[in-house]
Amino acid sequence: ADDLEDADALLATIESIEPPADLAEAVQDLVRAVMLIADITRPRTVAPARRRVRNARRH
Repeated sequence: ADDLEDADALLATIESIEPPADLAEAVQDLVRAVMLIADITRPRTVAPARRRVRNARRH
């Protein structure tokens, strides 16, 4: 049921988008979309684990 609600919302959004006015705008939109996809799919670097100090005195 949630999928159908999501599909309806997506369809409404898609229908509200106007096509690009010219080739330059179309290319700009395409490049932006590809860059967003590349940003999302880029592997993340894992932060090094923090070292724990043993027998540390707390004041």
